[in-house]
Amino acid sequence: STVPTEYCTRHMVYKICTESEALANEYCPEDSVEEVVYFVIDPKDQNGTYTDDSEFVIPLDLIGWTCEIHDEDTQETHGEDDEYPIFIQTRGN
Repeated sequence: STVPTEYCTRHMVYKICTESEALANEYCPEDSVEEVVYFVIDPKDQNGTYTDDSEFVIPLDLIGWTCEIHDEDTQETHGEDDEYPIFIQTRGN
């Protein structure tokens, strides 16, 4: 078998709050967070065309929108030293 030597920058894993349907923040309870893989493409590269991958493109309204339900008043934080990235990793090709 072969091992990928490059990372895919088109398929990314995001943490989504299932209650707000927005990008999760550090206050979202773990049981309300799911990881979702989206195909990331610059909208200008789509030119209004639809491909087989189009249904997996990250929704434009999700970009930059984080959960507004959970905050420091509603939930305990994960811990000061914990990193809580909205974007988790890129997947290898």
